Amino acid sequence: MRYRIVSLLVASILGVFTSSVVFAESATPLPEDLYLVPFAHYDLSWTGTVPECLSRGYRILTEAIRKCEANPDYRYLVDNLFYFERYLSTHPEKLAVCKELVERGQLELNPLWIISFQDDHPGENYVRYFLY
Repeated sequence: MRYRIVSLLVASILGVFTSSVVFAESATPLPEDLYLVPFAHYDLSWTGTVPECLSRGYRILTEAIRKCEANPDYRYLVDNLFYFERYLSTHPEKLAVCKELVERGQLELNPLWIISFQDDHPGENYVRYFLY
């Protein structure tokens, strides 16, 4: 049931996107390919205790790695290096496979330890994002 809802949501979004593209006149050529790259944005201790959130995050990463290994066309974006670093420290046996997946372009790593949302923050916050 969950996959059916997700499929319908994706189909609806793509339908809106493609219908607006079809009827819009544009001087710029449209791309022929559309890439959907799965990722998970998972805030630590937002939906549970720190150990609960780490456990869920680890399950998400384990499943993504499994899918990448099973399908050479599957791609996954790790949006938070904090989880990834903790994952590798608790799953050291996955280090070699993760390196290989990164080299093959199947596993992409966001270069931030946290997500720096682009709200109207004072400059001090941006310094803290990159230092801590």
